[in-house]
Amino acid sequence: DELISLDTAGASATIAEIAEQLRKFGVRMHVMVQLLERINPDARLSLLQNASALSTTAGSLGSVRAVTEQWHGAMTEGDVADLPRYHHALSLTIGGRQIGPLTVRGPQPGEVFRTLHSPKQVGELAKATNQAVGARTAAYLNRVADKQTGKVTAFLTNSGTRPRPGRAPKPQRAAAVQLLKSTHTNTEYS
Repeated sequence: DELISLDTAGASATIAEIAEQLRKFGVRMHVMVQLLERINPDARLSLLQNASALSTTAGSLGSVRAVTEQWHGAMTEGDVADLPRYHHALSLTIGGRQIGPLTVRGPQPGEVFRTLHSPKQVGELAKATNQAVGARTAAYLNRVADKQTGKVTAFLTNSGTRPRPGRAPKPQRAAAVQLLKSTHTNTEYS
């Protein structure tokens, strides 16, 4: 999606040039887009021309056509459009030779991490995670916000005989206090 955003922001020529130049220097660039057709034709052609690995999954005939055309009939857009969920068609360049297209099934988290599944330890994991990132409960954060609101209100309503430098005159302070109170009472904390 970011590539589409860059491309539509006018960086198509730059993307095409980068894709063409990086391969000369052995630099690998991985590009993933949800809908290849949304990329400018020049950038799209450059990416396809310089692709060492090309992969697609089921989609509309039009959206997978650009990839299947690179396989010269070895797999049609109809074949790809009919792939089951989590299956991909891909080709790879290995030792300068193109392999594929092959059909592979992507690994599923439930299968890959089945041996690590420990529902009894979820509570401990959540507690450790919250500690590690310094997470606080909404109740705690609300108490902190209430204290801060009280401090700001006290500061703004402090009635001195003459305003200190940089301090708002009383009518402006009163308006600020009213705004602060209305904002605080209308705020919902999650």
